[in-house]
Amino acid sequence: MNKKEFESSLAKRNDRFKKKLRKKATFSEIKVKDIFKKIGLKYKFQKGFYKLTGKYKGYHCIVDFYIPSLHLAIEIDGGYHDNPVQKRKDKFKDKWINKKREVKILRVKNKEVDEIVEKINDFIYKPRNRKYCNFKYWEEKYQKYLKIKISEKKGWIKIV
Repeated sequence: MNKKEFESSLAKRNDRFKKKLRKKATFSEIKVKDIFKKIGLKYKFQKGFYKLTGKYKGYHCIVDFYIPSLHLAIEIDGGYHDNPVQKRKDKFKDKWINKKREVKILRVKNKEVDEIVEKINDFIYKPRNRKYCNFKYWEEKYQKYLKIKISEKKGWIKIV
């Protein structure tokens, strides 16, 4: 199998997995999608990353959300992520994406998805996570989110 055939087969496998994951999205993932749509954040749902050469040739993984302007991948973790085997897999995945793709990973528990925007804000403003972030773009989306939150607290929803 030559390089082009290998790349094609890997891309097809990646697409099949993404389609399956999109069809069986969890309630928490759907909730996060709704929040991102409300504030107009550009993201990719079930984004795949794969490697064609080197030590991990053929390795691929899919993250729940990827925000290109922030170089940030977000994983929504359910209860099975507390399993020691799954923790080890998640640790490898995080390290691989961070090192090989220069993408930061934010892991959020299912019960914390309501505060996802605050978690992203706290995460990207940590000095070690600032390398590739488009802060102007993020600040605009965060301000829109705050306006929505204030409107919801007053008892009416107005999306600006």
